Amino acid sequence: MLGLGMDEPEEDDDEQIEVNDVPFIADEDFLLKYGHKFELSFSEKKEVVLTALEAEA
Repeated sequence: MLGLGMDEPEEDDDEQIEVNDVPFIADEDFLLKYGHKFELSFSEKKEVVLTALEAEA
């Protein structure tokens, strides 16, 4: 699970990461699956898109 990280992580296995200076909180399983490197962009509909750069194949 990944969510905006305005507060401190709630669970012991949660980790706060930053993507383009935006804080997110991710649990350990999410980071194991998708890695620690992400890119933020916007779709044609101006929706935020988070792309994992190290995702498992």
